[in-house]
Amino acid sequence: MEETNMSRILVIDDAPAARLTVQFMLEDCGHKVFLAGGGIEGLEQFAAHKVDLVITDILMPDLTGVEVINKIHEENEGFPILGITGGGDRSLSGDVLNEAHRVASSILKKPFLQEELMDSVNKLLVK
Repeated sequence: MEETNMSRILVIDDAPAARLTVQFMLEDCGHKVFLAGGGIEGLEQFAAHKVDLVITDILMPDLTGVEVINKIHEENEGFPILGITGGGDRSLSGDVLNEAHRVASSILKKPFLQEELMDSVNKLLVK
């Protein structure tokens, strides 16, 4: 898959396999990717790098994706953030998922294809 405009994207996910899969999908389309293994590290990476988009898992042990999104939006209102979730996780309560839909720019349920990820990413980058 080929993408012409390189963007800088931060991927936050506590699951190494998921994080690397998203990284490879994005890099395959020419994007520069920064990685974080959890919410706290993600906020540190967000502060350290000027990124165009954040992709965050919703359910993480240190900070939830909702908490990460809220913290980013405190100082960067409207910043584009794609929430990703297993969706069917029993550990993901309806309240958390509803809140994620409210605060994230968009939500994508795992597993997803590269085309689905890139469609979501491209829509958020043009806003």
